[in-house]
Amino acid sequence: MFYFTDAELDEIIKEHLRLYDATTSFLRIENKPAKIQLSALGQTVICCTEEAMKIFNRFGIHTTLFTPSGEMIERGVKFFEAEGLAGAVNAVATAVTKLIAFASGVASRTRTLTEIAYQLNKDITVTASDNFPPLSGKITAKAIHYGGGALYGYFCPDQVHVNDYHLSFIGGRDNFKERVAVRARNLKGKILTAECAGFEDAITAAVSGAEIVQLDNFPVKEIVHVKKEMNKIGSTAKLAICNFISPDNINGFVSTGADILISTWINKGHPSDIRMTIVPASEVYY
Repeated sequence: MFYFTDAELDEIIKEHLRLYDATTSFLRIENKPAKIQLSALGQTVICCTEEAMKIFNRFGIHTTLFTPSGEMIERGVKFFEAEGLAGAVNAVATAVTKLIAFASGVASRTRTLTEIAYQLNKDITVTASDNFPPLSGKITAKAIHYGGGALYGYFCPDQVHVNDYHLSFIGGRDNFKERVAVRARNLKGKILTAECAGFEDAITAAVSGAEIVQLDNFPVKEIVHVKKEMNKIGSTAKLAICNFISPDNINGFVSTGADILISTWINKGHPSDIRMTIVPASEVYY
């Protein structure tokens, strides 16, 4: 379960809420019953409808049609509907629509990659990079989860992630094995991940106690080289690769024998196309 606090929902609301809605006030319709409807303009995995419902509830807007996160919605299908006063509906409609569109875009791309990857290797793990907009980490994590991906790195509090920045404080990779041995008891069940910059770096990490060896932006041929050497030395570490992994090139990355695919493509796409309409809740107000 992903729990969003009232403060977190307030930040989403405040980003799009104006001082007051001059349009509904001018037309004197702010207290007229209104209905908001959301539908998909393309096939999409819906996400964050639970948070949308909570936001509406805070403004006295009652949800009448609800589709939970993780459901695949076809083009043209209405998946969410709510009713309340026109002023309140107009005040938060943009925030709710953008929230669902952003989260659904991430969830849909995650679903696309996982379905392709699992057809090629049912044991592989697919996730997204931690390159997301400010204040959107929890939304991104929920979208990855409901898209069928795994939570990794930033999204996984039980992971100790060591990169070149950290190594510069302990004298480089050569001192990594010694530091791991000394501090092993302090891991207390956490997963030790080593982010590596080159072939030698990766092999050193593999024999130094790292449980996951992560390669960032390595070409496929070099990934294969690292994997073969890890197998040769009998390393039990998992191999993770982070790259612009998309439906067009995922086959090549799966074929390397990597255990974990970290895609930057998932985070860099557009929000889902969501159609939002607001109409009177009763014909009397036409």
